[in-house]
Amino acid sequence: ENDRLALDCQIQSNPSTIEPITWLKNGQLMTGINSPSLTLQTIKRSDEGAYTCMTSNSIGRGQSSVNIRVQYAPIIRLTGGGIISENKRLILACIVDAYPTVDSYEWYKNDEKLNISPLTSSFIIEKISKDDAGIYACSARNTLKFLNGSSMEKFDKSQARVTVEYAPIVTSLTPILAMDLFTLNIKLQCDVDSYPESTIVWTFNDRQIFLSNKYSIIKNKTSSYLIIQQLQSNFDFGFYSCNASNKLGKNSTLIQLRSKDVPETPTNVNTTSLTYSSISLKWQPGFDGGWPQSYWVSLDNSLSKETNQSHYTFT
Repeated sequence: ENDRLALDCQIQSNPSTIEPITWLKNGQLMTGINSPSLTLQTIKRSDEGAYTCMTSNSIGRGQSSVNIRVQYAPIIRLTGGGIISENKRLILACIVDAYPTVDSYEWYKNDEKLNISPLTSSFIIEKISKDDAGIYACSARNTLKFLNGSSMEKFDKSQARVTVEYAPIVTSLTPILAMDLFTLNIKLQCDVDSYPESTIVWTFNDRQIFLSNKYSIIKNKTSSYLIIQQLQSNFDFGFYSCNASNKLGKNSTLIQLRSKDVPETPTNVNTTSLTYSSISLKWQPGFDGGWPQSYWVSLDNSLSKETNQSHYTFT
């Protein structure tokens, strides 16, 4: 493509007097061309076809034909992108127009090459997840070969954005919170990951919380905060729930608001290392009751040590 094409019609005849030369493309007369040479300065794909030069003398008519194929670099269209729901099947197809045909394909996600066969013109995820969202791209290559024996590699690349819809994932960094009675401005936080964006409702002991002098709610793109202006009585302690929903589903997390109290007993005490001269212990801390806590570790009910860590080594 874009090269210069020159066709020469060489004629031998007796008698030598001939009719004007005519040129045909795919059997259709090309008007305005009567010379033995046909030149296309910049050949295009639309110039492909069978070219025939034709003339005649008093004895009869002669003609010669040649078929022209135009080589061109790949032109790619990537289909299948857009918005898709989680667990659905994703099919991205690399539609290519090229001659000669494509030698190889390459696939990318967010500019990182994927480990896919170079002969694969489609990319399939059977059950898509939110982590599969991103910008996908397909690259295709072919090789143009010339009459002098040289060749040139050509390629094109096309990309498509894949957006995954998924139900809310709701978490809280502080599932248990301990406060003194009459504490001001207690902030409960839940983090919500979803697409499309979720509607969030807070409840207390299974009853919806509405904005009032006692409660306010602040929301940003990823989190929701319930602010309790003051703990007025023991009835304010209990289970607060952050509930998120969108068209894909719903989810929630509980936050227990408790009065400050003694700490809970540690659990899952295990030996992590044992040698001739030492022993290392590790345990799962219980709820701290709302205060900084420390631990006492005893050996044979006689040697006791205090630590604020959830592990200790006797030597």
